[in-house]
Amino acid sequence: MGSYLNDINIQALLTAALLLEESFKVEVDPVNLVADELIGINIAEYIGGKIALFNFFYYDTKKPGILKELPPFLDDAIGDSLQDA
Repeated sequence: MGSYLNDINIQALLTAALLLEESFKVEVDPVNLVADELIGINIAEYIGGKIALFNFFYYDTKKPGILKELPPFLDDAIGDSLQDA
């Protein structure tokens, strides 16, 4: 993911996730909130195509490591970076 951090599209999606996190103070990921998944899906597909998309869904459902500690928008946006780790 490191090389993609210089990409304006990835920067825009991550910035959107951060701004949304600041705007919507929620402690849990509400069932009806899908914008966070849409950001994560777009980052995954932009960087890695369909295989990355399947990995996104794995990380989104399992929430391994630090992901379970992050708020809704950031866990989905950051989860994609774990695919390259």
